[in-house]
Amino acid sequence: MNKRINICIAGGDSWSNRGDRAILSGTIDLIKKMEYDSEISILSGDQKKTKTDFPGLNAINRRNIFSLLVTVSQSDILLWGGGHLLQNTSSKIFLVFQFYILMSALILRKKVIGFALGVEEIHGSFWRKLSKFILDKFQLISVRDIHSKNVLIKLNVKTPIFVTADPAVILRPTTNIPSELRKLVSKPFVIIAPRKWFYYKSSLFPVSWQKKFFHKDKDKFLTVLTNFAKLADWIIETLHYNVFFIPMYPGIEQGDEEVSEKIISYMHHQESACIIYKEYEPSELIAFFQHTKFLIGMRMHATILAACSGTPIIGLYYQEKGKSFFSAMKLSDFSLPIEEFTPENVIQLIQTLTRNSEKIKSTLVTNLEILRSQAEFNIELLNKVLR
Repeated sequence: MNKRINICIAGGDSWSNRGDRAILSGTIDLIKKMEYDSEISILSGDQKKTKTDFPGLNAINRRNIFSLLVTVSQSDILLWGGGHLLQNTSSKIFLVFQFYILMSALILRKKVIGFALGVEEIHGSFWRKLSKFILDKFQLISVRDIHSKNVLIKLNVKTPIFVTADPAVILRPTTNIPSELRKLVSKPFVIIAPRKWFYYKSSLFPVSWQKKFFHKDKDKFLTVLTNFAKLADWIIETLHYNVFFIPMYPGIEQGDEEVSEKIISYMHHQESACIIYKEYEPSELIAFFQHTKFLIGMRMHATILAACSGTPIIGLYYQEKGKSFFSAMKLSDFSLPIEEFTPENVIQLIQTLTRNSEKIKSTLVTNLEILRSQAEFNIELLNKVLR
């Protein structure tokens, strides 16, 4: 009989972020491939929703200090990841909370590993030293791209570091598309996954406060919105496709649906655009994405799920993680930093993509399989730590 392992997962905002939910779904699928039976507990900011999304697993309110400590104390190992967890670009308070969870596990003498982590440059000497101090106490660290490894090397982290891949890349489409999505595929369409940007200040304030009160670059972001509107109108007028917007991170924290609504308000052909408000399983989105002509994404996990569907992708990246994913997929020519986004630039990419559609799909399939193998290496690492 296999040894039973209690695993505690501390990850991103899986209860509201469709990207983090995809990561968590992939992580759980990977854990099920372990050589051990497992009892999984998820530290969540929305216990009820996590229980609904992942029935059969333990959802723990991470804001309840007592529940968190009891769960960690009863676990054999803490998986910190995946997602963009080691960064203070968005908010220093974010990193404080992450370190609180990690220190709780370390004080309780639990094994801790970084699991397919995304890492961004750490601002401030104090925060870099604190990051190194904590990370050096891990059993091992796996990261989802070479950029993340390079940041850790610059921090002089001594814990072994392994480059793997984002767990979401292993996800597959469901065989049945939900009926309301099936109705949308009767006419050719493309998908745009936008987000708000230019307001992260690496301050002590939460992201939701920065978005509301400290957004100094509103004019710069207004240009992004109007550029998306012009691009969507061109797609409708020239290619005769509908345009669907998908909010990957809806709600008060990021408000992708508000961004989509703003873009549509600037469009001339609003009747050919709509927003997909309802939340779907990652596998359902992948199945839906199989029917789109291509996807244009600021959100990295929108492009990952589209890649899992074999759909051509164009990335407008705002951090290194997006650039790194397109590099790993050998599709760097189809990505741009958001600062360089103009309708004309992306139209050129669309025209190139359309001319080379079959070649691009072949590239997607080949390199996605490589990333899937790298993602599954996380389980070999986890098995090794638990032996």
